[in-house]
Parts: sequence; structure tokens; C-alpha cells
Amino acid sequence: MGQIEFDKKTFDDLKNPTNPGKFTRKGEDAVKIVATLLGCAEEVLSKALSMSLAVIRGDEIWSNLGFQKCYDCKDALAK
Repeated sequence: MGQIEFDKKTFDDLKNPTNPGKFTRKGEDAVKIVATLLGCAEEVLSKALSMSLAVIRGDEIWSNLGFQKCYDCKDALAK
């Protein structure tokens, strides 16, 4: 998990981005390995680390996380 890195330049706003941030090349490789070890799809892990989900009256609302929140999610999952 510690090898997963986000590319800070891909976040249009570090706190409230309009587009999800991306991983560095090293981070993409680490996501593949971690997803395999966890037994989940790579896309699911990527989405879990870079977006938040709110369910309101049965509607799922996904929102992009900022740079620091992405690292916080990664660290929380690692614990």
C-alpha cells in the first residue's frame, strides 16, 4: 500500500477537484499488485482510493476526493 502514489499535477484543485486525480506510473503498478492481493478488481480499488460515495434515498452519489484525502484513504486502508 505504501507504494501507491498519486500524481499531484493531475488534480485540478487540491481540495475539491472536478476530475478524479490519477496515479503515478509507479502507483498504477502498485494498485495492480494490491488489488490482486486483496482479491478485488483494479478499477474498484482505484475508485475506492480516489472517490467518496454518498447514498441518499437509494441514489449513489460519487464525488472526487482531493489530493490529501486520497492519501488519507490509502493510509486508512493500509491499517
